[in-house]
Amino acid sequence: MKYFKFLFLLCVVSVSAQNYNYALDEKPVPDPQHSEVIEAENLPEEKLYFDSYLLPLEDAYKLQEALDTYGSVRLEKGNYPGPRIVLKTGQRLFGHPTKTKIPSIIIRAGSKNVRVQNVDSKITFEAGAEISNCTIKNVKLTPLECKDCSLSDNLFINLDRCTLNWDCSGSGYFRNNRFIKHWIHVYSPQIVMKGNNATPSYGNVSVWLNLLTPGGHSAEIENLQSLTWIGMDAETWNLDGDSSKDALLTMRQMGRVNLVGMTGGTSSPHKIPVYDIEAETLSIFNQTITSNGGGKSIVQPKTDVFSVYNISEGYDMLDQNSGSNFDAFLNGDEVYLDRQLTSSKIVGSNEGKLENIILGSKYEPWPRGDFDKLPNPAGSNWEENRKNQLDQYEYIQDLVDKDGIAELEEGIYYIGKSIILKDGQGIIGQGTGKTAIIGLSDDFPLVIGEGASSSVDFTLTHMTLQGGSAGLQIRSSGNGLLQVTSCNFKFLVFRNQRNGIHLNKFYGFDNNFLDHVSFIDCNIGFYQEVDPSYTSGENATMMYVDKIVFYESQFINCGIGVSMMAGRTDNLIGWVNCKFDGNEIAADLKYHKGSFFANCDFVNQQGDYIIGESPIAVYSSIFKNNQAKGVFKSRNVIMEGSTLSDNIPFFTQDKPTQAFIANSTINGSLGRFDNGMLINTIVSGEGSSKSLLVQKNDKGQTILLDRSSVPYPQLLVKQ
Repeated sequence: MKYFKFLFLLCVVSVSAQNYNYALDEKPVPDPQHSEVIEAENLPEEKLYFDSYLLPLEDAYKLQEALDTYGSVRLEKGNYPGPRIVLKTGQRLFGHPTKTKIPSIIIRAGSKNVRVQNVDSKITFEAGAEISNCTIKNVKLTPLECKDCSLSDNLFINLDRCTLNWDCSGSGYFRNNRFIKHWIHVYSPQIVMKGNNATPSYGNVSVWLNLLTPGGHSAEIENLQSLTWIGMDAETWNLDGDSSKDALLTMRQMGRVNLVGMTGGTSSPHKIPVYDIEAETLSIFNQTITSNGGGKSIVQPKTDVFSVYNISEGYDMLDQNSGSNFDAFLNGDEVYLDRQLTSSKIVGSNEGKLENIILGSKYEPWPRGDFDKLPNPAGSNWEENRKNQLDQYEYIQDLVDKDGIAELEEGIYYIGKSIILKDGQGIIGQGTGKTAIIGLSDDFPLVIGEGASSSVDFTLTHMTLQGGSAGLQIRSSGNGLLQVTSCNFKFLVFRNQRNGIHLNKFYGFDNNFLDHVSFIDCNIGFYQEVDPSYTSGENATMMYVDKIVFYESQFINCGIGVSMMAGRTDNLIGWVNCKFDGNEIAADLKYHKGSFFANCDFVNQQGDYIIGESPIAVYSSIFKNNQAKGVFKSRNVIMEGSTLSDNIPFFTQDKPTQAFIANSTINGSLGRFDNGMLINTIVSGEGSSKSLLVQKNDKGQTILLDRSSVPYPQLLVKQ
């Protein structure tokens, strides 16, 4: 905002319990009787951003100089031309929240703790000494390239249509790098990762991966000691028939490969299978992806397969005699070992091999989420303080209409009418602890985003929204199919609303990243409202939600933290490093496919259940101090590496249930558990179980491996 364009003598900004008052079109506004300073602090990552040196667009060619002088630089909205940028240890470059286009970036060999955020660029990692503990976040259309580089313990978050080309086949390595939300569209191949024998690569984990419509195949991966993908969705691969490979995913000379929670399918006329893999061990857990006529996946000779719950065409082992094959619940509820039906305890040479595969190695778990105390800039007396305040709706709406993106100064803004955002418009504050918009009453949404076409986006960042009937409502403004995608929703706190975010009966909310978006004291935090008349097919009010991620978000003291009771199936919704604390119900879900919670904490829930009612997957999550009647009201649960310390039933419903639980500890009982498997899991409640491998089906319970379980996470780990 160009603050000093307004009449200086009439421009008074309110803070805390008072208004900032502005001259709008030379209309005077009464001064408040007094003002107070906001005492709330921003969240740590916001502090990094706002404390950085602001380089104006007119000084774009001084970007390298500014980085070398100040170390941490943030940019305005727009396009910063100039020569390529070199980043070194400790340097940070923040684009505008809407993502700033900048020159290509080289991250210098040997660098540590580099941060690149909110940019549209190209990033190359220089060959040589190890590059470590860097963060690449919220980057758009940014190829990530490496030739003979050495990468370790780096964090990649929200890669928006970014290809990955890491070739360390000559030298170098990539180890223990974490990826959270990686979306790649059209390109082929989309991911290339190649290691070497002399300096091995290992421990790289991807959580939420969307491989969308590549013209050929998607991934070429070679010579890694380990690789884990959790929550992968692939759609319509080899669309143009350009693939030089025999499958969507091709892997060679691999150690242990974990493919977990794979969903999707292809409608391409050029059908090829899902994967073609050569590995020491291939672990498949919860696969529902299908080639739709492209044939079975391919397992190369000398690969040991451990497959549990595979709803697909399955796979062909090219040499049945050169690798073991444990295949459980492939389109049914039976277990096969080397093609032989197995319905009793496994003995002999296969017993030891299976035990080794199941127990794996114990590594350091991923760090828990940074659940900082959420700012409360208006304080506990916010309702009393909003009485008789000046309505500043017109001031903010005028900024939006004039600038597209309204950039607010620090302060508390009271409004009596909904601010309307159209396609591409938004509001940016100075931080969750420094800027707040508060409703003068609770009978209207504070912000409404509306449109009537596909690929509509909104920006709402760095503020607290309090009061009103909703913090943000998104709705259709016409008869078209409103599809909202690639929004900038980050660092938001919604307080004291009926609905924090309300998706109000439009067409679709697709491929969005909600970064540090939190909800406190709301009836419903995040609410997907489907047209109650919806039955099937595509229409303008069906309200589907696909491929979104909540990252380091908190749902505190809500009636329902998340209500996503879909009509048409919601696909691949992820909650990563999130906290659910003090809610009646943490998440109420219906008709979900591929959705999951990863590295989340569930504490102090107190309703009839914690998560219901859809099939759901849970990885490396903690449940403790809950007073709920049970954990899941669901017919199907996938779980790995989790701890449930409360003495409450796993399942609450009386209808048939299915679960596949691995490497987990459950203090309560399972409740009704009809079908599935327990793998390296201890259940301490009634009918306790600690055997290493247990099968459940309509024939009863079978202990397949009777060695005692030793649960620990094996997916979200650092090697």
